[in-house]
Amino acid sequence: MLRRSRSDMREDETPEPEDLPDLEAERAFANAVIVDGLTRDPERAREVIAHVTRSFVESGRYSAEEVSAAVDQLRGELEAYDHPRR
Repeated sequence: MLRRSRSDMREDETPEPEDLPDLEAERAFANAVIVDGLTRDPERAREVIAHVTRSFVESGRYSAEEVSAAVDQLRGELEAYDHPRR
């Protein structure tokens, strides 16, 4: 999963629990947005995901390897969503 460090923290610092976002809630919200977008307009959702991932790499916010790993994970999750186990 992609995570950015807080800009006011040194790399060797560990954030306190209250400083960490509620990643589970953020992930659930992001998943709901992605699934809704793919349901309503799959082509547009793919374009948006591609645009955002490119901008992450181009801005230096995340490395190409991090983005590639996140996209692979998303792809796997979406495939599982499209073809649930029975």
